[in-house]
Amino acid sequence: MRFLDSYQFLSTSLEELVALLVKAGTKHFAHTQKFLGTCDNLVFAKGVFPYSYMTVPKKFDETQLPPIESFRDTL
Repeated sequence: MRFLDSYQFLSTSLEELVALLVKAGTKHFAHTQKFLGTCDNLVFAKGVFPYSYMTVPKKFDETQLPPIESFRDTL
């Protein structure tokens, strides 16, 4: 999944917008708390995603992480 701001509607990057919400308090992340409970800041940190590995929807059903090589993206 990729979020594109093709109309440049957002005033800043998604990373910066999330950082601003975290500074205001994690209470703004109701769904995150609902499913993960009381979260530490690691949940809200920018992470990595194996974009090149996720080529078909079936891979989202996998229950283990892909090999470490999959996280070296070719994009």
